[in-house]
Amino acid sequence: MRITRNMIIAGVIIVLFLLVAGFLSTKQIPQILPVVVYSGPVNISSVAVEINYANVQQQCFGQPVDVISGLSAAANSSQNILITLADSCPGISEISEVSTDTSGFRVLSANPTLPIKLMDGNKLTFNITVRTPASYSGVLSILVNAS
Repeated sequence: MRITRNMIIAGVIIVLFLLVAGFLSTKQIPQILPVVVYSGPVNISSVAVEINYANVQQQCFGQPVDVISGLSAAANSSQNILITLADSCPGISEISEVSTDTSGFRVLSANPTLPIKLMDGNKLTFNITVRTPASYSGVLSILVNAS
């Protein structure tokens, strides 16, 4: 049998293919695995509103009215909280800022937009949007700066 040039080329191609296939079979092929993030429940037993006054002698808002309790929320989500305050001081009072010091929570916004001024005898209900953590159980503390 006579070996032709085409047979040699075909043999070389087969050998190269087998070498490459053998080399690749020894390499680990990376796998894409899903990233699993633990998301436990977010259970807010109550919302504690602390009002910080610029002038401690003039505490116009007293205790907050209609504060929610027993709230369950989705992990890592936005949650709306309504808080109503009543102004009892003569003249104009102002709410300048809303924040939280509860670990894992973050205030995203307040509506109406702060600062807001109130006259004596008026009530203000505002919606605070907070970002919840991955997991939490306890009291959510909301801090309100007022003057």
